[in-house]
Amino acid sequence: MGISLFQKSLRDMIAGMRSNRNAEEKYIQSTMEDIKKELKNTDLKVKTVALQKLTYLNMLGFDMSWAAFHVVEVMSTQKLLHKIVGYQAAAQSFNENTDVMLLITNLLKKDLISTNPTERSMGLDCLSNIATLDLARDLVADVYGLLSSSSVPCRKRAALVLYCCFLKYPDALRPCFKGLVEHLDDHEQSVVCSVVSVLCELVIKHPHNYLEMAPLFYRLLLGSTNNWMTMKLLKIFGALTPLEPRLTKKLVEPLKNIMSSTMAKSLLFECITTVCSGMTSNEELVEMTLEHLKDFVLDSDPNLKYLGFKALEQFVKHVPKLVLRFGNAALLCLSTVDPTIRSSALRVISGLVSKKDLKQVIVRIIDHIPAANTAYRNELSETILSICCRDKYSLVSDFSWYLNILVELARVPGSVHGKTIAFQITDIACRVEAMRDDSVQAVRSLLMDPSVIKTSKTGSISEVLEATAWITGEYAAYVEHPKETVEALLQPGILELPCSVQSMYVQAILKVFVQVASDLLSDEQQGGQEEGNEEEKSDSEEDAEVDKIAMLSELADLILAHISQYAKSPDPEVVERSCQLKAILHTQKEKEGIEALRSLFSRLSGIMSEELQPVSGKAQSKVLAPDDLTVVTPIMEEFYDEEIDGVPAGEEDTSENSQGTIAPTSSGLDAATALTEASEEQKKLAEEKAKNELQQHRQKHGIFYLGQDRGSEKSGGDPSLAASSDVVDMPGDAEVSPQAETVPASSSVDSVYSKMKRRKGKKKQHGAAVVIKQDDDVTDGAESLGSSPLKQDKNGLDVNVFAPLEHGEALPSVEAYPTAYPQDVYSSDHDMMQQHDYSQQHEELETPAVVAEGSSGKKHKKKKKKHRKKKDKVEGAEAPEAQAAEVEQQS
Repeated sequence: MGISLFQKSLRDMIAGMRSNRNAEEKYIQSTMEDIKKELKNTDLKVKTVALQKLTYLNMLGFDMSWAAFHVVEVMSTQKLLHKIVGYQAAAQSFNENTDVMLLITNLLKKDLISTNPTERSMGLDCLSNIATLDLARDLVADVYGLLSSSSVPCRKRAALVLYCCFLKYPDALRPCFKGLVEHLDDHEQSVVCSVVSVLCELVIKHPHNYLEMAPLFYRLLLGSTNNWMTMKLLKIFGALTPLEPRLTKKLVEPLKNIMSSTMAKSLLFECITTVCSGMTSNEELVEMTLEHLKDFVLDSDPNLKYLGFKALEQFVKHVPKLVLRFGNAALLCLSTVDPTIRSSALRVISGLVSKKDLKQVIVRIIDHIPAANTAYRNELSETILSICCRDKYSLVSDFSWYLNILVELARVPGSVHGKTIAFQITDIACRVEAMRDDSVQAVRSLLMDPSVIKTSKTGSISEVLEATAWITGEYAAYVEHPKETVEALLQPGILELPCSVQSMYVQAILKVFVQVASDLLSDEQQGGQEEGNEEEKSDSEEDAEVDKIAMLSELADLILAHISQYAKSPDPEVVERSCQLKAILHTQKEKEGIEALRSLFSRLSGIMSEELQPVSGKAQSKVLAPDDLTVVTPIMEEFYDEEIDGVPAGEEDTSENSQGTIAPTSSGLDAATALTEASEEQKKLAEEKAKNELQQHRQKHGIFYLGQDRGSEKSGGDPSLAASSDVVDMPGDAEVSPQAETVPASSSVDSVYSKMKRRKGKKKQHGAAVVIKQDDDVTDGAESLGSSPLKQDKNGLDVNVFAPLEHGEALPSVEAYPTAYPQDVYSSDHDMMQQHDYSQQHEELETPAVVAEGSSGKKHKKKKKKHRKKKDKVEGAEAPEAQAAEVEQQS
C-alpha cells in the first residue's frame, strides 16, 4: 500500500511510540491530530493509511467512533487492499449505537454475492462482529444462500455467521433450520463441523427443542474422526441426557471407547463433563471417569489441575462418596499459588466435609489464614462459615468449639463477614439454651480487648461488637465478672464505633447493672444467710446489707463517672439511653435501705426478664383463625349504607340532577360483592354523564375539534365509521345547535379526560387506529438511523424448529445487487453448474463464429437455421410439462 511522501506509516508510528516512552501520551495526541487531518484528505491512499493507524490506536483503548463515516468511505472502495483496512476497522469499532450502521447494508449485500472469495470472506467476517437486528434481518437471506456455494470456506463461514444472525433476528431460525441441517450430510467434514458447532449452541440454550435429533447426533458421533466435532457432539449429549435418561445406555460404549483410545486431553475432559452432567447413574462409567480425572488433579500443569477440580465440583453434587478419595489432594492445593485452583479446591472441600471430620478440616483451613492475603482470608472465612451453618448447623456437634472459631474469625484483619459472624453467634445463643453461658464467656474476650475497637475501621468487626454487647446484656445472668464487663463497656474508644453499636453498649450496661443488683438483693440469698449459724445471724445480716449497698454504690459510681461520654454522641438514641441510665442511677442513690432498693430493682428486673425466643418463619401460618372471625361483614351497618347510597342515613336525595341511588340487591349479599357492584354501577352512570357532557361540548365548540372527531360524532360515536367516511368537515362549516347554547361553558374536564382515556384504550385493544404523537418529519437523527421498530426477543430461539412454516415465515428472496451474474446463481451447486453449461452451449450455438467469406459462411448459416427449428420443437414439447408443473406448485 503506497503512502504519500511526508505521511508516517503504521510502522513509523509504532517506532515513534517506542522511542517516546517518557512522553508517549503527548506523542499519541500529536499523532491523533495528524490522523484527523489525513482522514480529510481526498487521496484514498492517505486516508487508508490514516485509518490503519487509527485502528491500531483503537486497540490500545483510544476512541475512534468519530471516524465512522471515514470507515464507510474506505470500505466502499474497489481496491482490495484498501477495502480490507476498512472492513477491519468496521469490525473492530462499529456497534449497535453507530449512526452510520444502516449505510453499509447494501455494501455488505454486494460483497456477500461477489464472485471474489476474499470480498465474501470480508463481508461475512464483518457481519459476524457487528451484526444488529436490522443487518441480520436484511442480510440473513444472503448468508443463507451462501450455504449452497461451491466454495468450502464460504460454506463454513456462512454456517457460523447464521448463528450470529439467529441471535439478533430469531425469526430467521425456523426458515433456515431445514437447510442448515441438510448440510450435516455435506461431503466436506469441515462444513459438517461448522454446522454441528451452530447446532451445539442452539441445543445448549434450549435442549428440549432438539430431542428429536438425538439419533442423528448419535450417528455423527459414531462416525466422527474430528476431535473438535466430537467435543461439540458430546456437549450436545451433555445437554440432552438430563432430559432423556435413556440416552445414557446408548452412550456408555462410545464414551468408553473414546476415553480409552484418545490421547487428547481436551476430548478426554469433554467426556468427563458429559458423564457428570447427566450420566452419574452408571457406576462403572463413573469409576472409569474418576480414574481419568485423577490424572488431571495430580498433573503438574496448573491448567489441567484446575480443570480437574472444576469437574470434581460437579461430581461432588451427585456422588460425594466416590469423590472422598480426592479430599487430601484438595487440602494440599490450599497452599498453591494459583488463586483459581485454591477457590475450586475450597468448593470441593466444602462438599466433602462430614460430621466426623469437621473439626479436622476446619483447623486445616484456619492454618492457612495468617499467611494469606486479604482476599484469600475472606474466602477461607466464607468457606468455614458456609460449611458450619449448612442445614441449620447439622454438621456441628460441639457448639462451644464453634463459638470459639467464630470469635477467631471475627479477629481476622480486614474481614468482610462481620454481619454473618454476628448473626451466627446470636443465632446459636438464642436457639441453643445450653450454650448461652458459653456464648457470654466466648464474646467476653472481644469486649475486654481494646485492640479490637482500634481495628474496627478496617473491617466489619463493629457488627460483631454490636452482637457481643447484645448477648452480654440479654444474658447478663451468666456474666461472672460484672465490674470488668462494665469497665469494658465504658471504654473511651467506643465513641469511634457506629452509633448503633454505641446504643447497644449503653443498653447492655443498664441490663448488666440491673441483673447484678437483682442478684445481690434477692430474697434467696438473704434466706440462705438465715439458714446459717444462729449465733452469727445478726452480724451477718448487717454485714451483708452493708456489703450489698457498698457494691452497688461502687458500681453505680463507676458508671456515672464514664457515662457522660455517651452524651457527646451525635445520635439521639444514644443520648436518650445514656440519660435514662443516669436517671436510674440517681434514683438508686436516693433510695435508703435495702428494702427500697430491692423493690426498685425487682420492678426493673421484671421489665427486662422476658426472654427472647426464636420464632419460625412459618409460625403465623400454623395459627388457626377463630371460627367467629369474619373479614367481609361490615363493622357498622349504618356506615355501610351511607357509603353505598352516597347520602347520610335518614336523609333522602331530593336533587333533580340525582342519577339515582344504589342499594344492595339482596340481604344475603356480602359486603365485598355489594361494594363491587355498586362501584360498577356508579362507573357506568359516570360514563354516560361524561358522554352526554362531551357531546354537548362538541356541539357548542365544534370549531375546535378535528374533522375525524366530529365525523365520529355524526356517525354515532363509532371511530371506524368516521375513518371510512369520505367527507371531511372543515372547521368553518360547523354549526352550533341552539340547544347547546343553554349548556354551561364550564364542562367537566375530568369527564372529558376520562372518556379520552377510554377511547384510547379501546383503540389499543382493537388495533383500529395508530396514534402519532409527533410529525413524521420531526425525529431525532440518532434514533432515525440507529434505532429499529423491531424488538429483540430474549426467548426468540425457544421455538419448535420441526413444525411446518406458517404464513409469512419464509425468508425473503435474495435481491441481488446489480451485477453481471444472474440472480439465482446461488440457488444450488447443481443449478449453478447447469445454468453455466446451458449458457455456454447457447454461446457456442448462437454466436456466429469468425469464418472466412465464401461457402463456409453459407454452411454456418444453414446449421444455425436448423438449430433454431430444433430448439422451437423442443420448447413446444416442454411447454405443457412446464405449465403442469407450475399449476401443481401453485396448488
